Amino acid sequence: MKEKRKVILGVIALIAAAIIVMVGVYAVLGVVDNGNQFSSVSGTDRTGDLVINVESDHILLSANYTLYVDGKQVGSSFALDSGQSKEFAQKITVPAGKSSVSVAVLVKSTGGGFGNEQDSKTANIYADTQTRITLSA
Repeated sequence: MKEKRKVILGVIALIAAAIIVMVGVYAVLGVVDNGNQFSSVSGTDRTGDLVINVESDHILLSANYTLYVDGKQVGSSFALDSGQSKEFAQKITVPAGKSSVSVAVLVKSTGGGFGNEQDSKTANIYADTQTRITLSA
């Protein structure tokens, strides 16, 4: 009976050791795959900076502009005279376990003599870095 109990305890210990090794390997592969050790290990979100420069391409008249990041309006609408530009800074959350995220940026203009115009770009935002883009409308 004691021999059978030793065998069962040995099998349980072996299974437990295998599970611990598998969890460790999975954790290491997750860190390598995500390319961002700190956010994968710590489990905390990080941020990246997106700087958006909006330029007026209207040649004579001022136009009204609305800026969107991932479909959400940034601040209030604003006006630019012909040839002017305005810069906006946005903090973008990079979730734990990822090294970057992609965001869609759109600017729409109305008026200005050309009528309605828009420009858009997709920006890849990396944790703890600054990404700059320029939109013209």
